[in-house]
Amino acid sequence: MQSLSHNLVFLSLIFIFGLIIGSFLNVCIYRLPKIIKNQWLQDCNDLLKNKTKKLAKFNLAYPPSTCPACHKKLSIWQNIPIIGFLWQQGKCHYCQKPISYIYPAIELLTASLFVVVFLKFNNLPPIELLFIFALVSFLIVISAIDFKTQYIFDILSLSMLWVGLLYNTIFTGFATPTDAIIGAVAGYLSLYIVYWLFKIIRNKEGLGYGDFKLFAACGAWLGYQHLPSILLIASISGIIMAILILMIKKITKVKKSTENKENKERLQDSKIPFAPYLSFATLIILFWLF
Repeated sequence: MQSLSHNLVFLSLIFIFGLIIGSFLNVCIYRLPKIIKNQWLQDCNDLLKNKTKKLAKFNLAYPPSTCPACHKKLSIWQNIPIIGFLWQQGKCHYCQKPISYIYPAIELLTASLFVVVFLKFNNLPPIELLFIFALVSFLIVISAIDFKTQYIFDILSLSMLWVGLLYNTIFTGFATPTDAIIGAVAGYLSLYIVYWLFKIIRNKEGLGYGDFKLFAACGAWLGYQHLPSILLIASISGIIMAILILMIKKITKVKKSTENKENKERLQDSKIPFAPYLSFATLIILFWLF
């Protein structure tokens, strides 16, 4: 009984820690695209020697959190993971505009995955658990940003790659240093080849360069041996989701012929982000085979 209560306390602490990290991941998901856009604009201004346009300071810490609708500064209690959302009944305390359910969903997802990591790898030293928590965090942020913007930023995918190589070099890890390096190279080159084959055959792009780097990062973490399984699971889950999306769109489309034509054109041109499926497949392999 004492052992059970001890484990429950640890799981509760891990869950709370996951909620806090999930709250920070929400900040990254919301702000990183804006930060990178501002940096790009600043670089353009510097290149054009345009000193009249100065961009407002914007980073992960500044300005303080505000409501996206009314821009009122949020208090500490409003930023408490999950509790702040429930206390405000899913609405802004000031303007009563709905708060996106994405925020508590990311917090709960992060906390839940952290608990799974702890249950699966509780025999590892705490420092190694922190590395695996970092892997989970990278995958969540990359997937959410790709889903939202259809961009995978180098600062995330390359950081994930180097942290994976570092983990497998310092600790026993999930792969030998050699297998991790081969995994990074093989991950990038395999999707790079697929990209060009698809482009030659279909005369259009099927993947983005960010997908190559993310797959390379997955190889750096788990080794080249698991890349085929990751790609297979990601492809199957992506195809299933694409079919479901197409079915939903066809069911809900309007009956007017002109609008139907526009819908078909949009369905053909619509892009499906691949990062969420690569991330899902990586987590499946991580929890299943290690």
